[in-house]
Amino acid sequence: MLYFFTFGSLIKYSIITDDFLFNWTTFVGIYESLKTNVPYLKYYAVIFFMGTGISFLYISMVYQSITWFSSEVKKLIANFYKYDFPEVKIITEYGEIKGQLRDIHNKSQVTLIENGIMKTVQWDKIEIMEVGKKI
Repeated sequence: MLYFFTFGSLIKYSIITDDFLFNWTTFVGIYESLKTNVPYLKYYAVIFFMGTGISFLYISMVYQSITWFSSEVKKLIANFYKYDFPEVKIITEYGEIKGQLRDIHNKSQVTLIENGIMKTVQWDKIEIMEVGKKI
């Protein structure tokens, strides 16, 4: 019974129609009803918008914490295995590059190091990549 009452109320007072358009008539009706029946409506509106702003602030803080944690974990794992990364030989249209993998998390390029010299290659320029312990 409670389910049907709730579902019916949501359908009756919904400001989004079946074709996903905004129903201004229902919205204005609900606003006018609240304006006449609720004392201190402006106070409630200010509190509502403050709560909404604080919620967005917390959501952005949680998002930044998640992305920071994810990148820090990737860095820890990459640094732990830094000296165990395999040797790679990359063949591009411009020639051949050899070295040990250093950074594969970059979306545009891969980083290799050989004899203290750092080399980068764009991922989309790689034609052949051979991986092994010693190449």
